[in-house]
Amino acid sequence: MSKEQAQVLNKDVMINLIGNEPETIKQFEVDFIKQAHQAMKTIITQYNTNNFAEIKETAHFLKTSAHAIGAEQTAALLEKLEEISASHDKGKCKEYIILINNAIKQVYKVIIDCLLYTSPSPRDQRGS
Repeated sequence: MSKEQAQVLNKDVMINLIGNEPETIKQFEVDFIKQAHQAMKTIITQYNTNNFAEIKETAHFLKTSAHAIGAEQTAALLEKLEEISASHDKGKCKEYIILINNAIKQVYKVIIDCLLYTSPSPRDQRGS
């Protein structure tokens, strides 16, 4: 898939993986955001200590999760960070860490927007 075709969050990935289970999908997405937040903190620490091998491992771990929920753009950027960290190019690593952080924020926004637009309104909850 080309970079232009990669989606912020491809909902079909999770549907194909587990079926049309909105609540389960929602939980996986929320879990991914929590995991991504922690992984990015770890990557930044690894970056600050020039631990390129660990950056590669953490990026690989998070990339797997990103692929699983359909965060295609984030996964592509994490794959690139894996490659760059192997070359110990600190400047490029920083560039990709920033890009990944922004991509995760976009995934978060899509998830939140979906939660807001799919949550029952107070009227629905009252049964009116």
